[in-house]
Order: sequence, then structure tokens, then C-alpha cells
Amino acid sequence: MEETSSSSKVIRKVMKDTFALRRKWIIAEAPQVSTVLQKFPALKKSKYLWRELVAIVGTDNEEVASERWKMLIPKVYRLAKRQKVGRVSLLYLKLSSDVGVQLSFTHKAEKEEARDMLQMILSSVRFLARQGLALCGDGNDAFSNLTQLLNVRAEDNPKILPWITKKACKHMHPDNQNEMLELMAHQVLRRILDDAHTSPFLAVMVDETRDQSNKEQLTLVLRWVSDDFTVSDKFVRLSVIDAQSIVDAIKDAFCGSRYLSQNFVDCLDTCYEIVKLIKFSAKQEAMLFQLKEEIGSDTPGVRTLCPTRSTVRTESLHSILANYEHILLLWETGVHEASDTEMKARIRGVWSQMQSFNFLFCIVLSEMILRHTDKLSQTLKQPKLSSVEGHDIAMLTVKTLEGLRTENDFELFWQKIEKLRIQFDIDEPLLPRKRKVPQRFEAGIAPAEFATSPKDEYRRVFLNVLTLQ
Repeated sequence: MEETSSSSKVIRKVMKDTFALRRKWIIAEAPQVSTVLQKFPALKKSKYLWRELVAIVGTDNEEVASERWKMLIPKVYRLAKRQKVGRVSLLYLKLSSDVGVQLSFTHKAEKEEARDMLQMILSSVRFLARQGLALCGDGNDAFSNLTQLLNVRAEDNPKILPWITKKACKHMHPDNQNEMLELMAHQVLRRILDDAHTSPFLAVMVDETRDQSNKEQLTLVLRWVSDDFTVSDKFVRLSVIDAQSIVDAIKDAFCGSRYLSQNFVDCLDTCYEIVKLIKFSAKQEAMLFQLKEEIGSDTPGVRTLCPTRSTVRTESLHSILANYEHILLLWETGVHEASDTEMKARIRGVWSQMQSFNFLFCIVLSEMILRHTDKLSQTLKQPKLSSVEGHDIAMLTVKTLEGLRTENDFELFWQKIEKLRIQFDIDEPLLPRKRKVPQRFEAGIAPAEFATSPKDEYRRVFLNVLTLQ
């Protein structure tokens, strides 16, 4: 029966409407070629088969479809153009997966090439950084050290040449190069800290140095002794020197370590802010003195907390605890008398922190621990003290602190905290929001465990802080 134009339109419409169901049936059941041709006899004709191939690659443009099939299956493309319907049908019907997956092979190859080129650029940046050489040139990137090094490496791998000059490649941009250097620096710092934390004792050496431009910079070096008595000195960072930069540098070196937790770092920051608001303001200090006279209190004044001395002075924390109630009254009065918006915000901030149970817990625990460590520090500064005597005194301090990790000592500490909380009218302790460990850190399939009461949660903190080995 001869095919007419009207019947051809009907066949095209039916084949288009049943395309999705037909593809799903062929992929799922993988029927024989004869079965498919018996059910859809239009596929025996080359024009309908070619329309089917065009629909598979997801475009109505036959030129685009032709180019995609050239990359996908060159053999099918050649057979389709020669109108060898039987063999083309066989190849088409044997496609058991989405053509998009097969098309992704080309994309996968492009990604692998891009990954290889990025690794080559990264290794070149690492080489120049290790040698202490500048990456960029004097304004002309074509003569920069990085570009010249990549041109040399192109003798072994010519594929890198287009990546040096192509506009779509952002790896050669100075911002991306700085990011690569920063990631490498962080990785080196992590390795240094991991090695340093294997030693029970760690020394932090902080000093200033003057560069050629006559600017003072802070130098921070860590020193520790390994189990085989090997002394290691590792440079950590170099930054512009001022009091705050010294504090930040020391905190950055210890953040995440077992020596200080973030809660206690925040507590010391709040204490330093309290001291600044009182000691650096004659008005606030006079108001505090007047409040103490009205109440009839004979407690000593607030001691200065010097940021350049690691912010761990026991006397300063003890003075804040001794004047805790008076300082709360000072903030209540000072927030209304302050005319500066910034000063009001600072007062409200420390006032809110001092009314929280977590701050009270941290400052009391810090004062208890630092009372022992400050005495140890003062003893070790004696000029006639031998290394053996210093080691014995340090181990005695460690033994004393670890001896506090008992249930009886925690109960006594908790009773002291509760007494202070009631005396200062502090908020009751609350359980923190339950947070699961990220799945990438999960080591097993056991369900997550959470504290059942605030006391249990703070018992865990108490024991963790006193775990020194």
C-alpha cells in the first residue's frame, strides 16, 4: 500500500506521541528486533528511524542531532546516512541505556583533562611556593614565573598550553592562585599542630621582627619535644604586630586543640571586654567604686587583663568573680546613662553574657585551673631551677589537675556554681540543641547519645577540660 502525505503525518504524530513509552519499554524489557519492528513497523523506513534518532539526543535541530550522533556512535551515523535500515534498527534497538549517559563520556573526558591540568597548575604553584619564588610577574603575566614554568612543562604535556591562555580558565587568575597558596598553608599548619599535640608539653614563642620597610611583624613559633627527645621548632605565622594580633595568633594556634575549647576562648574574650569597659573608662570605674561604697563592699577592684600575656591571669578572673554582683548592677545603670550607641551595644553584650549560666561555669572553672597553671609558670621562671626539677613540678601540676576528675570533686564544684548562680540571680542551665555528628565523621551505626540533663552536659565538659593526657 502506497504511503500518502496524510498518512505520513498521522504516522509521525503517533510515533512522536508514543516515543516515551517506546523508549521505556525497550530499555526495561530489551525485546528482540523483530518484536519491535512488528509492533512499530514504521521503524523499517529510514526517515522515521532518523526522526527517532533525532528525538533520542533531545533536540529538534537535525544538524545538532547529526553532530551529536557523530560523537556518540559514528557507525550508526554512517549507516543512517546510507539508509541501511536493518542494521541501523539493530544498533538502535540494542541501546539499553539512556543516550545521555553515553554522551556524558565526552564530558567525562573533558573533566578528566581539566582535572589533570589543574593538578599540573597546583603542583607548579607548590614548587614555586617551596622555593620562595613569586608567582606573578611585573604586570605582564606572560613573563611570570608560573607561566614560564608551565611552558617548560608543556614540553612533556603540550595539552597545558591552551590552558595558560584560554579565557575560560580561571586557575591562572591571581585570586585563584592566592586561594591555592592559602589552602596549602592551612594544610601545613594542620600537620604542624597534629605533630605538636602528640607531646604533653608545648611552648609558644612569640617575638617581633622588623622587615625592610621598617614595619614590625609578629613571629609565632611552636616548640615541643617528641617521645625520642627530638626538639622541634616550627614556624606558624607572621602578621602585623599589635596587642590584638598577638592574642588572635595565639588563639588561632590553639583553636580546636585539646588545651583550650572554644567556650573557654569566648569566656576569656568576654572577660577582656569587661576589663576594657571598666578600666579604660574613668566614668565606669568611678560608678563601680560608688556602687561598692553604697553597698558597703570591701572587695578589691577589677584587675587588668593584659592581652599580650596570653589573657590567662588568675588575679583578673578572680577580681571579676569577686565583683560579679557589683558589675551586673553597673551594667544595669550604665546602659541607661551611656549616650554612645556603640557603648550601649557593648554593655548589653557583656551584660547578657554575664547573665548566662555557661559564662559563670566557664569563668569559675577557668579560674580554678589557671590558679594551678599560673603558679607553675611563676615557678618555672626561677633562674636557678634545673630541667629535672621543672619536669617534676610540671608533672605534679598535671597530677593535681587530673586528680580533680572525680565525681566527688564535680559535685563540690557544681554546688559552688549553684550557690553563685542563686546569689547573682543568673539564668538556670539549659541543655544545648541536639546536634548529630556529620555523617562523614560517623565511625559506626550506633545511635547518637545526648545528655539527659544540664548537669550531665556540664559534667562532660568538666571532665573533658581536665583531661590533660
